[in-house]
Amino acid sequence: MKFSDVLYGIRHCTRLRGVDNEMKNLQAEVSYAMEKIEQMKNAEWDLTIKLEDALTHLERDSQQLALCGEALKDVCDSSKVDAEPLYDLVAPYLDPEGWTRYQIAKELTGVNVYSDFYTEDNLGYFEGDTATVHMRYLEASAFRAVEYEIMPNTCYERAVLGEVDCNAPSYLEYREKLHQRTLEKLGCVKEKQPQDRAEPPTPTKTKKNTKEVR
Repeated sequence: MKFSDVLYGIRHCTRLRGVDNEMKNLQAEVSYAMEKIEQMKNAEWDLTIKLEDALTHLERDSQQLALCGEALKDVCDSSKVDAEPLYDLVAPYLDPEGWTRYQIAKELTGVNVYSDFYTEDNLGYFEGDTATVHMRYLEASAFRAVEYEIMPNTCYERAVLGEVDCNAPSYLEYREKLHQRTLEKLGCVKEKQPQDRAEPPTPTKTKKNTKEVR
């Protein structure tokens, strides 16, 4: 056998070993990929089961909520129940930011905080995500709990809110009517017919803040 033949055989064997190593590496990668695919299938199956369980619980909770809502309507319609505690109970779920109650308060009082307090509006007082600040200014304006002071180093007035007399009969009547109508709007109690409604109290409004910030 010639030396060139031996050399050729060695080179050929070396190439075969390289191919064999590549095949082993490829097989390892395929095995790893198959293992990952199997893990993903198992994870997908587990997720599907959890999703089905969640949907089952959601459907059951929705049915229970509907039953509770019907029971709440029956209780409210069949007996004299204070409206405000009921509103406090359902508000976190049905009116979490308080805008529904605020809109009813606007209808009952006729107060528009943006026009009555547009100095504060220009200063960004009413830019929050909830109606809490709006309600404070609305009720203060409606029930004469506002004074005005000159802003430092300016000739502009700003409102200083006082405490509303929460024991005044007109305020108590307003609050009951406010929460009763809010519960009706939220669908928690049956809406009364117009002939069954009592007229809401007419609060005495304070003077408007007529100066604006430039």
